[in-house]
Amino acid sequence: MNNEYEHMEEKTQEGVCFQWDESHEDIVDMNVEAGIKIVELPSNIRIPKTEKAFPDVEELVIAKNAKNILIPNTLFPNVKKVTSHSFHFVSGKYLVKKYRGMYAKLLNVFCTSNDINLKCDSRYERVSFIANYAFAGSKSTVLLGTRSISSCDEFAF
Repeated sequence: MNNEYEHMEEKTQEGVCFQWDESHEDIVDMNVEAGIKIVELPSNIRIPKTEKAFPDVEELVIAKNAKNILIPNTLFPNVKKVTSHSFHFVSGKYLVKKYRGMYAKLLNVFCTSNDINLKCDSRYERVSFIANYAFAGSKSTVLLGTRSISSCDEFAF
């Protein structure tokens, strides 16, 4: 229970449990057991602030119906791969949301210490926008592929 709303918990894969809002549209909390390397995100996620961290997770798999994902980099600090089955997100190293046809917005780089290259490998989008907190927790000091960036939110770094 969370004040006015009653939440529903659901185990969607072995070792992963999500807590949904009352509409069952957004995931508002989650738990991932130690040792889980891949987490499948079945829907929208809105966990903007949390102290939780799941350092064993190395890959996020985004379901077809996911439209919005709002998570801190520190929730999955060691993600190295994002696989998207959703039209709204791009597969690659980072969490990138597609906007307006050929453009995309960088949401998360996770907590990488490697060079960050924003040039997408895909033929249909380029990162043009950088969201607030996209680089929060990142230890990288090198940013490449910035030619297409036209807008950077105030708290991106």
